[in-house]
Amino acid sequence: MIPLSFEWLSRDGKLLLTARATRTFGYGFLSVTLSIYLKLIGYNDLLIGLILSLTLVNSIIFTLIASFYADRLGRRKMLIVYALLMSISGVIFFVSNNYILLIISALIGTINVTGSETGAFLSVEQAILPQTLRKQGDSMNRQNSLFAIYNMVGTFAMSGGVLLSGLPGILEHQYGFSQIESIKPLFLLYSLLGIGVAACYLLLSKKIELGHTNDSLNGHEKKKSLLQALSSKSRKTVGKLSGLFAVDSFAGGGHCTVSLNINHVKPNQQAIPTGQNGPNDY
Repeated sequence: MIPLSFEWLSRDGKLLLTARATRTFGYGFLSVTLSIYLKLIGYNDLLIGLILSLTLVNSIIFTLIASFYADRLGRRKMLIVYALLMSISGVIFFVSNNYILLIISALIGTINVTGSETGAFLSVEQAILPQTLRKQGDSMNRQNSLFAIYNMVGTFAMSGGVLLSGLPGILEHQYGFSQIESIKPLFLLYSLLGIGVAACYLLLSKKIELGHTNDSLNGHEKKKSLLQALSSKSRKTVGKLSGLFAVDSFAGGGHCTVSLNINHVKPNQQAIPTGQNGPNDY
């Protein structure tokens, strides 16, 4: 049984869990409101699809950068940079409706609209997590528990974020905000969450870096490419799993969430009132 006190987890591990919860909370409400907001400010479905697709392209590019350079440049530094970009993207969406700026924000910011977290944060954090365990006899069991807790924290936090996506309706009906202005505070909140995530990463110790757990590696081994580091059998397994995840993401990824959100905005860009979203309203 894993103690609830988390004595088996170092301070770095707790900081990573906090960063994960903070980040995915923002992803939760943004995955619901972003496509609606873009529709309300006048963009057609094609332009909305382009912006949302660029957020996924961003995830791919940043994940590749993290895979090849995080251990060379420093895991902590890279995580801080990504968190600051997350904050900057929120500010851009808050202050501007300019399409070019929104495209730039989608490309540089770590915006997630799929309803589940993807991107560079995951690849770096999951590489660090095993190092945050305090050495004990049942470390393997605790490692499995840590990853389970890591996923659970993200899921619960994202659920809370989705729940917060109802805030614009409250601001609109009880405080007289317009539909557009009622959504904008969430972008500001997203930016502040990015700063909070960056603060968590700033507090991480140097123990999370590769050199502190792999001192036995010589310079030649450290410079091995990703493919060289994997055995032939491992490469085949990774390839099969990657293909499986790709099909799963294509079938159940962000397009379902986005389509449902956009269809809750009428052609005249008026959101469907609560309780009136039946078949006759389409």
